[in-house]
Amino acid sequence: MSKETEKPKKIYISGKITGLPYEKAFEKFERAENQLKAIGFEVVNPMKLDHKNALTWSDYMRTDIKALMECDNIFLLSNWRESKGAILEKQIADALDIREYYTINLVIAMLKDALKDFIKYRKQTIYN
Repeated sequence: MSKETEKPKKIYISGKITGLPYEKAFEKFERAENQLKAIGFEVVNPMKLDHKNALTWSDYMRTDIKALMECDNIFLLSNWRESKGAILEKQIADALDIREYYTINLVIAMLKDALKDFIKYRKQTIYN
């Protein structure tokens, strides 16, 4: 994702929340959010969505799924398989061809972008 030519792609973070202490879940999602922002994504962190009227798990998921629908990508935390909600979010992403990122392919995407930028820089310095 070249920061000069493309607008930031929107990415939704998915992972286990239910069953974890709030602080631990918040920290995990916030760490991912900061890393994703650092490489140019516009990040949707479900831990920071407005859930003020949510009383049940279903209420939370309805808000989260609406937010996912506005995204081009989904980032699945390492614990996503332990979460009924994250599994559902992944199934939706699969059905709608929303690009999925995991820790390893996020690193690969970062390396590709860095390599493209380096090649572009080298071409400019060689030919100018």
